[in-house]
Amino acid sequence: MQIRHGDVLLETIEKLPEGKYETKKDSVVAEGEVTGHAHRIVGAAVLQNQLNELFIDVGMDADVRISHEEHGTVKIPAGTWKTIQQQEYTPERIQRVVD
Repeated sequence: MQIRHGDVLLETIEKLPEGKYETKKDSVVAEGEVTGHAHRIVGAAVLQNQLNELFIDVGMDADVRISHEEHGTVKIPAGTWKTIQQQEYTPERIQRVVD
């Protein structure tokens, strides 16, 4: 399953990859470089591994959402989710989508 929220893609995975994780101090999964707005997770911790990949583990009864000032709020169903920053093609290079 996938959820697209602006320039952030959430994708379900079977389980967290092996490795060490830290809980991010804030709930931001993507910051807007242009507007200063941010995609935030509400209701769950954001886990970051040594490769700086971000994950969310949502329990069955949890009320977890992703929010952004310009995109509204979307509920995230139970499961383990990987966050992916969307990319775009330009003739010069493939680059992160700038919000």
